[in-house]
Amino acid sequence: MSRNTLDGQELTHKIGRSFLLFKVPILLVIALLLMLVWEIIRVNLEPAARNSGVWQLVLLDRSSAASLLAVAVGLTFARAQYARAVRPLIGWSAEAQRNDRGMNGRHIWYVEMQNGGTHGVAVDEVSYRLRHRQGWGGEWVNHQTMVQGLERLNLEIGKDFDLNTIGQGAVLGNCYVGRFSEPATKLLEDFEIRVRVTDAAGDRHERTLHCLRGAETELRSAAARQ
Repeated sequence: MSRNTLDGQELTHKIGRSFLLFKVPILLVIALLLMLVWEIIRVNLEPAARNSGVWQLVLLDRSSAASLLAVAVGLTFARAQYARAVRPLIGWSAEAQRNDRGMNGRHIWYVEMQNGGTHGVAVDEVSYRLRHRQGWGGEWVNHQTMVQGLERLNLEIGKDFDLNTIGQGAVLGNCYVGRFSEPATKLLEDFEIRVRVTDAAGDRHERTLHCLRGAETELRSAAARQ
């Protein structure tokens, strides 16, 4: 199974954007703090020492450094608060449903993904990984490769499983993930989805969802209630 990777230009762009959003404000605060400390130490030296050697260097006077530091700290904390407010809360839910669409077995395992945050997020990348009862799998792959991998396990699309395509740039709210038949849940130990998103503050987040947890038990329970 081939890996689902970002191309070089896209990866470079994301790293550059991450640096601007996270590193630059912190580095600015640190630089201004160092300038202020330097100036405080410098003005408390003896005049002879202050006017000789490296201590002659004046980066910013105390009042300017203190004012800029206060502004930088305020902006950094404001951004941190905004980032916290728009941070996504990505999770999943699933339930055993009656089989009414031709899936193999009496019930199916219906999986959805949700963003419980207050703001929408844009999908950067979605990849999949499964674990067979005998340990097969383990690599993160894209949608098409995962479908092919499931078919190599003699699972038939539309009969044993159905996997929704979630494209890059999609806004993540409540999203249908897929359906799995009873034989599929017995064959697979776990089916994971890794979703990477960008929120309204420009921060990137990653979540891994284990979509078959509880599936076998819930399907047995649904069959017993029938």
